[in-house]
Amino acid sequence: ANPNNQAAIIQIDLNEIVEKTIRLLSKEAQNSGIEIHFNPLNSTIIKSIPGKIKEILFNLVLNGIQACRGKGKKVEIIIENLSNSVSLKVIDDGPGIENEIDVFEPFFTTKKEGTGLGLSIVKTKVQELGGSISVKNIESCGAEFLVNFPKEIEE
Repeated sequence: ANPNNQAAIIQIDLNEIVEKTIRLLSKEAQNSGIEIHFNPLNSTIIKSIPGKIKEILFNLVLNGIQACRGKGKKVEIIIENLSNSVSLKVIDDGPGIENEIDVFEPFFTTKKEGTGLGLSIVKTKVQELGGSISVKNIESCGAEFLVNFPKEIEE
């Protein structure tokens, strides 16, 4: 809860951030009839800014929950250790995304409420951490957001 640690570059376990984010959003998911799945295989240590990672993850999972309302049942989070980076996938089984739409564009939204800034902010935060983000539709149904973070960002 120390705000100073939220903006500093420190060593963090990405699994812990995912688990805390799931706890924060569990009531929202439960109220929407959505399950959040996360199965950490081993610790994933990176050197980054935890406050930004939390905000990115929170927005992606919340977006998945909102996309699934009435159309899907689950949001899944998958972390994969790569050689110099870590990939984080947030997958939902909602209606998916129209291919020609740039969901990262500021003020774009398909929801009745909201500003359309969540995914734009996510993209900016990912880039600030030296990472990249992309989205694609899943053949069966739903969308997959893929974020790649470097294992260590420059101070």
